[in-house]
Parts: sequence; C-alpha cells; structure tokens
Amino acid sequence: MATLKQDYILKKNHGDENFPYSIILNWYGTEFKLPEDINNSDLIQSELGYEIREREDLIQSILDMISEARWANRTLMEEDLEYLYSLDDTVIFSSVNTNDYIAKDDDPERFDELCEKIVLSDVVKKANPDINYDYVYSE
Repeated sequence: MATLKQDYILKKNHGDENFPYSIILNWYGTEFKLPEDINNSDLIQSELGYEIREREDLIQSILDMISEARWANRTLMEEDLEYLYSLDDTVIFSSVNTNDYIAKDDDPERFDELCEKIVLSDVVKKANPDINYDYVYSE
C-alpha cells in the first residue's frame, strides 16, 4: 500500500471523552479519531517520542513549573513559552524526552509525517474500524 503526500489537521474533539483528539486528512475529509489513551500507548511513548498536547495546557504547565525551576531550566522554559506563544496551533506535538515541539504552523512536513504514522498505526486503525485504509491511501 503506497501513501500519498497528505495534509493533516490535528484537532481537539470537544465533548467526546473516548476520543479527545482527531486527525483529519485533508483529502476527502477523512477523520481519524484518536483514543483517549493514545498518549500512553507504546506508539507515542516509544516509537514516535511525541505526545499530543493542547498548546494552552502546555503553556500553563510550564508557567506552573517555572517558579520552582533552577536558573538554567528557567531560561529554557522561558524560551519554550516564547515559542509556544508565537504559535496559532491549538494542538501540537510535544517530545516526551526533551523540550522539542512540532507544530503545523512551524514545521508542516514533520507534523504531517507524525500524523501519518499515527493514523497508520494499529491503535488508531482499531479505534476507527469503519475507515477503509485501502481506499484512503491508494495511489
């Protein structure tokens, strides 16, 4: 199965506890719902190394930690806040190991690459049994 160059949107699902996020494929509007425990999956924690975060929540988490941080860490946190404030994205990818972030606005190619890996994963296929992947990802 060959994949096409795609354009993805990562969004927050309001009011859906089982599927708090979706990735929308801007190719006939296919929507892949992400299970609520996606950030705890091996896919995110081990394979990709990036979790899905709401930008505003991430900013608040950094603001909560910054007053207790050592000087060197505080400087990094301030740089992170400056970067995060500069984005328009609502939902971004945040590294589980470092302070690296991937946002659609800033790096669309890396962003789309992560989205594609997620939607093609077994955990997302299982959560979206009605999607015909052969149709969506055909040449």
